Amino acid sequence: MSTFQSLATALKGQYHKQLAELSSDAQRRIQQDFAPWPWDSKTPRERCNIAKQW
Repeated sequence: MSTFQSLATALKGQYHKQLAELSSDAQRRIQQDFAPWPWDSKTPRERCNIAKQW
């Protein structure tokens, strides 16, 4: 059984990167959990806030 990792924890330290710069695991997590927000059009602060709310 795997343990749940929050979106904010999974992306910590990566909010300044564009989607294409992230690992495949991070990209997959963003596609699943960050939608419907477009990652590349958000500021790092907005990305962090959305991830924390999720």
